[in-house]
Amino acid sequence: DKWRFGRFAIRMYRKYKLAAGKTAKSVLISCGTRLAPFDIDEIRELTSFDELELDKIGDRKTALFVIISDTDTTFNFLVGIMYSQLFNLLCKHANECGGKLPIHVRLILDEFANIGRIPDFQNLIATIRSREISACIILQTKSQLKSIYKVKV
Repeated sequence: DKWRFGRFAIRMYRKYKLAAGKTAKSVLISCGTRLAPFDIDEIRELTSFDELELDKIGDRKTALFVIISDTDTTFNFLVGIMYSQLFNLLCKHANECGGKLPIHVRLILDEFANIGRIPDFQNLIATIRSREISACIILQTKSQLKSIYKVKV
């Protein structure tokens, strides 16, 4: 996998090098801005290793509490990354177990709007139940869901 990723990165870099000067600079600025939090040592350390053993959830009874500030959303994207990784790991594990997890996993996503956008959540929520995964989304208003996922509610 590392070799394939490396080749992918090289191909993407070659495409980037084809960009005109101003476009290339814009791409670099955009990437730099989006990845800036990873310049913080604590963020890099926090995301470098799975201490939570997310891949074990669904094999044993587990309670995981993810607490985020209700007033400062600066690092809430980390929770979105964690949930995205959790859903991917759970679905992959369920598929390896014949399509269902050994123990049902129920996520209670309180203050869901504060988490930030979980990639492909609309698709995940429609398919995870068959894998013994459920998610309860708690919002203050429907408009929060509309603003994050651009869906009709």
